[in-house]
Amino acid sequence: YQGPPQDGANKSFLPPPAPPPPAQPQFDPGMTCRDRSNEFMSAVKLLQSRQGNGVVHRQSKVLQQRSEFTKIAKAIGKDLANTYTKLEKLTILAKRKSLFDDKPVEIQELTYII
Repeated sequence: YQGPPQDGANKSFLPPPAPPPPAQPQFDPGMTCRDRSNEFMSAVKLLQSRQGNGVVHRQSKVLQQRSEFTKIAKAIGKDLANTYTKLEKLTILAKRKSLFDDKPVEIQELTYII
C-alpha cells in the first residue's frame, strides 16, 4: 500500500465493480451430443496399464505389510502370554515347601521351555 493518491484530489476508495454475470452458453440445436464414456474408459485403462497402476499396487503393498506386521505382532503377543502363564506355574511350583509334593520333572520342563 502506497497511501492515498498523490494528485491532490480527495477521492474515496471504492471497491472495484463486480464482474458481469457469465453469459449463458448459446445452444445450437444442430449440435448433437455423443456418449463418449467408452472412449474415456478405454483411455483410462490404457494409462493404467502403461503406469502399472502404481498407486493401487503401492496401497495394496502397504496394506499387505501392515497385515504381515499385525500377524507377527499377534504371534509375539500370544507367545508372551503363554510364557507369562508358564512363569506363573513355575513360580507356584517353586514356592511349594513340601518335599513329597515336589514335581521336579514339571519344573525342569517349564524351565527348559521358558
